[in-house]
Amino acid sequence: MSLPPLGVFAAHASASAPDPHPGASPTMHLGRGPHRLPRSADATQSSCRQLPICYPYGKTGSRERQRGTIGRHPAASPGVPGKTPPAPLPCRTGRKDAHRVMTRRIFIHKMLTWIKGASVLGFLAGKKDAMGFDARSVNQDHSTGTTLSLRELADRKIHHGDGRFLNPFGRTVHGNLWRLLRWKFFSENRFKAHYPEEPVNHVTVDWEAVKRHRGLSVTFLKHASVLIRDRKRTILVDPVFFDLFWFIEDHTPLSFPIKAMPHPHHVLITHGHYDHLDVRSLKALKPETHIISPLGYDDVFTDAGLFRRTSLDWFDAFDEDGLCVTLLPANHWTMRNPFVGPNRALWGSYLVKTVCGPTIFISGDTAYFEGFREIGKTFHIDLAILCLGAYEPRWFMKGSHMNQKEAVRAFRELGAKKLMIVHWGTFRLGDEPVHFPPLDLARELEIQGIPDRRISLAHGGTIYYNEHGEPV
Repeated sequence: MSLPPLGVFAAHASASAPDPHPGASPTMHLGRGPHRLPRSADATQSSCRQLPICYPYGKTGSRERQRGTIGRHPAASPGVPGKTPPAPLPCRTGRKDAHRVMTRRIFIHKMLTWIKGASVLGFLAGKKDAMGFDARSVNQDHSTGTTLSLRELADRKIHHGDGRFLNPFGRTVHGNLWRLLRWKFFSENRFKAHYPEEPVNHVTVDWEAVKRHRGLSVTFLKHASVLIRDRKRTILVDPVFFDLFWFIEDHTPLSFPIKAMPHPHHVLITHGHYDHLDVRSLKALKPETHIISPLGYDDVFTDAGLFRRTSLDWFDAFDEDGLCVTLLPANHWTMRNPFVGPNRALWGSYLVKTVCGPTIFISGDTAYFEGFREIGKTFHIDLAILCLGAYEPRWFMKGSHMNQKEAVRAFRELGAKKLMIVHWGTFRLGDEPVHFPPLDLARELEIQGIPDRRISLAHGGTIYYNEHGEPV
């Protein structure tokens, strides 16, 4: 792919980076700190009328190298024979050259920062698997039909590769930079007109009511974070309490201190993407918190100071006093470090059999695959919590996330009684505005004739179950 000249993006970069010192001398953002272009009283009084002063070779540029004076400006050595400091030259192009240099550097810095953030968040979709694995060589692509069940795939360790895990359900290798650039710079975004409509909702939770309830309750915190209260036991899923990166706005900041929340006895992590596994949020928990995760994240939890942990492979289960948590397959991937590469750890969904009785399916991030039908035939599911968000554009997101049609299809194949969606409203990680997923889902459920099967929870909302396992 050939890239257009950098000047094409200059206007965009400058528009998104206003001068932090209006009215001051023009500022060039070089490295970490702002460096002002100096002005001279003589130049100010000259015919150039307050044009900025330019040192053509910079304060430590090539002239200084030739003279052997690197590290000091010539003006710092007055009185040295033959070392008359040259007068600074006025920039005859005025602010234009300084503006062009500034916007080019800002653009490059922003692009590299965005690429790093996007890669660690897991939005570098790719092409056919380049790691020597093709699901069709095992059986068939599980998204279109297979001769092996999910259990057989797990028992045969089909998803275990040489130094990394493999996705038997898709043919996309993630981490392709050119697809990312195509999405961000060369694809039409049909949703931009709706971005000003995106709300910012400060999340509040009636924690006293949650603590008083003696049965089962499910609270939607933010993004994909859910708190399940199972009698006196608390389970927290994919906790993200804070923002992620400076260039991604948090539309659901928490309005309560973390200590106001019931202390989680168990934390479930679905995969390692940074919007699901946040070390800063984990560090806000008590050190004795027990972590349940797929294989491969011990170093992350050690960094967070959490040492009580259980690592599961697909179809492994954790049992404790009537609570059963089973890790199930998902059509996804993971990455923590773009330089190390994807899938050094495992990912998955969870089936939570609560002490109170109801069974909850937690999808985590996943693309659609026919494994939903098999899970629905194998397990009784009362509530399906599906991730719905970051699904546009489809050509880029289809291999990682479901859209509303696929989510409804997955829900029906799971055979769950009720549907609840998360992964929306907090961070705009795809093209669609943060408030679109529940609207798109509502329309699709109406089309399918099952609008009453949805549990509609805003951020901070809680659904309570009675002693019979029915939502109230």
